[in-house]
Amino acid sequence: MIKRIVFLLLLLTAVTAFSMEIVELKDGRKILIKEDFTWEEIAVPMERTAEDVKGVIPSEGSAAPLVEEVTLQEAETKLIMERYPELLEEDLKGGVGVEVVSSEEYRDNIEFLFKVTNNSSASVVRVEADILLLDDEGNVLHTVTDYVYKGFNRMADTYVRVGKSKEGKMKIEKMDNWNGKIRVIIKNVESR
Repeated sequence: MIKRIVFLLLLLTAVTAFSMEIVELKDGRKILIKEDFTWEEIAVPMERTAEDVKGVIPSEGSAAPLVEEVTLQEAETKLIMERYPELLEEDLKGGVGVEVVSSEEYRDNIEFLFKVTNNSSASVVRVEADILLLDDEGNVLHTVTDYVYKGFNRMADTYVRVGKSKEGKMKIEKMDNWNGKIRVIIKNVESR
């Protein structure tokens, strides 16, 4: 009986540690798992091929509706911006969380300060992420893939230990029409 209670408590702790996470199913659909143990499917427009639009292409001289081409990542970002704007500045993958703490503009670049939190089962050495700079509508102005945190192999004091947090920095070239909206997507986590 005590083992069951301990198991349920550990399960509850694990579920709360991964609150508000976007998960991609095997069939490509994406769902948002919320803190209150509910979920919601994120409807993202599917990419269409030439065979999909056969017969839909208008003949010459007829008016055709203008359709904006949107990538899957841009459509997902717009949807998240509308429903859950607080999710844009943080991401969680495998128990490792990355959150934008601050940004500071300089003459030629913008320096971002990140908080990397480790709730996984191993120490984290490096965390690579996509940083998307967005306009007001959620369109991607610029994407940078780089390390938001870099420790050093065989230097244990630079690792992000289990249950701990450390700060990381990244510089991105300054964008004229960027107004401060950012999205973080963790790509790769290196652990020891």
